[in-house]
Amino acid sequence: MGDERNAMIAALSELDFPTEVKNLVMDTSSGFAESSETRAFMTAWLEPKQALLQESFSYDKTEHADKLAMLWHTVYPTEQLEGEVTTQWKKFGFANADPRADMNRTGVFGLHCLHYMCCKDPVEFATLIQSQQTRTDRDYPLAGAAMSMADLVAKEFALKANEHDVAPAILLDHPNAVEEIFCVCVNVADQIWVSFGGEYIDYPMVVAIARKTLQEVLGRRPSSIDALVRAAGQAVTQLKAKAGSIEETFAAMGLTAETAETEQTLAMKAALVEEMMPVVKEQLKAVLMRGVPLFFPPSGKVKQPVGVRLQLNSLGSLLAFTAKDAAGEAAIGGVVQVPVASIADVVTGGTCPMFADPKKQVSLDKALSIALLLATPIGPEDNPQVAVQFAATDRRTFATVTEGIRSLLGRPLEAETSIEDAERLADMQLRIRLIELDGDVNLPTVEPALPPPPPSFAFVVPEADLVLAGREQPFRVPNEIVAPSSSS
Repeated sequence: MGDERNAMIAALSELDFPTEVKNLVMDTSSGFAESSETRAFMTAWLEPKQALLQESFSYDKTEHADKLAMLWHTVYPTEQLEGEVTTQWKKFGFANADPRADMNRTGVFGLHCLHYMCCKDPVEFATLIQSQQTRTDRDYPLAGAAMSMADLVAKEFALKANEHDVAPAILLDHPNAVEEIFCVCVNVADQIWVSFGGEYIDYPMVVAIARKTLQEVLGRRPSSIDALVRAAGQAVTQLKAKAGSIEETFAAMGLTAETAETEQTLAMKAALVEEMMPVVKEQLKAVLMRGVPLFFPPSGKVKQPVGVRLQLNSLGSLLAFTAKDAAGEAAIGGVVQVPVASIADVVTGGTCPMFADPKKQVSLDKALSIALLLATPIGPEDNPQVAVQFAATDRRTFATVTEGIRSLLGRPLEAETSIEDAERLADMQLRIRLIELDGDVNLPTVEPALPPPPPSFAFVVPEADLVLAGREQPFRVPNEIVAPSSSS
């Protein structure tokens, strides 16, 4: 049935039937554009494009592999491909060594459009691709951007829809109108890139600006390919005339960081954030090992909150804290140690007695109260429900302690600061990967196991280094539980 329909469409095209349909569509008074007959015709007319969108690229399919190889040999006729997956494709303009990764959203449709553009004018196509090699740091993955333009065309003309509500006249202007529109979009995107003089790192923003510009042009429904070329040219001229920096134009068009990122990029960043969470957990533990200043709420004869230093031992198995009152006398006898294994949970909220009187010497936000629920109480008189209670001096310290303890307990991190830190690390990792895509940058052959943490993190200084420097840790917790002194 599909072959018969395609044959019918081909026969109608030879009879110039689409032009007759287009004339009827443009006669808005006839209502023909919205008729069921027109919708049925457009669905049949666009069915081959829809099939390409739904078909995934495969090297095992000769037609797919031949089209991809033809693109390469048109641009680099004297250079042989080293294999199916090779960094040579980055030179061609794909963002990945495996072009399949760039075709995720468009299926074979993106390759089909690029192949059409190549066949239409091989010399111009080769010049466009090769021009990226002469722009040094101003180049960008043009073939990857072309896949984004193919996705734009598919969305603007609802190519994934099974039935069309209206027939855009431009799709009847040329037997290969969809492919012609794609070619216009790629050239416009390249003009915008050149006009901004963007660097590789600006690629997502410039592509978003190009998509937004073309969406507005296509949204005005030009009736022909020529009309689209004129409208797009005017849009680029206006953009150049009023454009400031890439960032200023990006903001002026109402675009956001999410807009600039493709689904592929967003998925990559989400995976990277997940990948960075263990790094954040380790850094939280490192801060706890160094020691965190907190407050211990008033109790018994101690009427004012006193400073507390909470610290994790090097094995990550023992939390210890000590405190002194204003007179220097121990408010807590010796070093109190809590096995991490005995902590059942972390409770936060305004439950500390020190918050009862706002006139107290230290006034803190109630949200900065921290309580550790212990499965095993510290002493026989302790309430097993709430055995240890602290208050943090600021939100960063609060998040460090609560998230650090959650990490020790094997719980997921939930504070905004933890997510932000993971996102910052992921952004660093993403930038490293973007730099790797640029062939002019030489990176070390061996990557570090972990990217550097944000500057706000503290690190534990190795004990040996401190000894050599004549220093010592400000508060050291032994690896083994230390029995309280008899004086305490």
